[in-house]
Amino acid sequence: MSKTGLILEGGAIRGIFTAGVLDYLIDHDVYFPYVAGVSVGVSNASGFISRQSGRSKKILMHENTRSFYGLPNILRTGKVLDLDECIFKYAYENFPYDFETFHKSESIWEAVVANCETGKAEYVSDFQSDDEALQFCKASCSLPFICKPVNIRGKKFLDGSLADSIPFQRALDCGCDKIVLILTKADLHEATDYKKLRFLVDFFYRRKYPHLADTILGRKDQYLRQMEEIEKMEKEGRAMIIRPDETTVAHFENNKEKLEKCYQDAYKLMERRFGELKAFMES
Repeated sequence: MSKTGLILEGGAIRGIFTAGVLDYLIDHDVYFPYVAGVSVGVSNASGFISRQSGRSKKILMHENTRSFYGLPNILRTGKVLDLDECIFKYAYENFPYDFETFHKSESIWEAVVANCETGKAEYVSDFQSDDEALQFCKASCSLPFICKPVNIRGKKFLDGSLADSIPFQRALDCGCDKIVLILTKADLHEATDYKKLRFLVDFFYRRKYPHLADTILGRKDQYLRQMEEIEKMEKEGRAMIIRPDETTVAHFENNKEKLEKCYQDAYKLMERRFGELKAFMES
């Protein structure tokens, strides 16, 4: 019997698209034996594993809470992105995370993080506590330049997408035969080119984390190679790509009408492709 892995791309607030797709899958009792999330994909993955339909949407739209990103947050806290609030406070207070269901899940869930010392991706599932699981979520979501590296187990970590944006090979190495990939933008070949930001990369990381600096500068090339492989797998019937028809949401979008529309479009898209997904997973 084939084993299908689920891979969730990052993209900051564009993860609202992924939230819509996953909520439809939760509402229709779809499970995957292996799930990997990168950056905001980690947050989406955790909500999928805990089967909390609507939770990721509430977080990304900061429903009944103040914004944790963008200009409003800068004026209030001095931070572009307040991960402590959206990950820890939300998990324990605003939008309580269902740790009980998470622990009962039979799915393997891995958080992808970038090791600052080695510049390589690490895949973590052996969380020693609930708080540590949230720490790895924070690390995977910690964007370069605007977030400090997160210290866990004596290592420093940043955004997982810097080292492995589309961890399909990891899924294959873990025994998956096929991959369902949820992307957050329409253009499969759009990727941040950090070479254009070489000055910032060198200023922030070259001296202390030279391997990480090299990884960041090579990120776009790696992403394009990964997409070539995924498109090849799609033609071979070993991958299914789910992505928005058009990119309508910015990385730090605060327009709630746009966010709501993106979510609803994603939910309806998954509804239309549900039969295709079931056939793909069962083939």
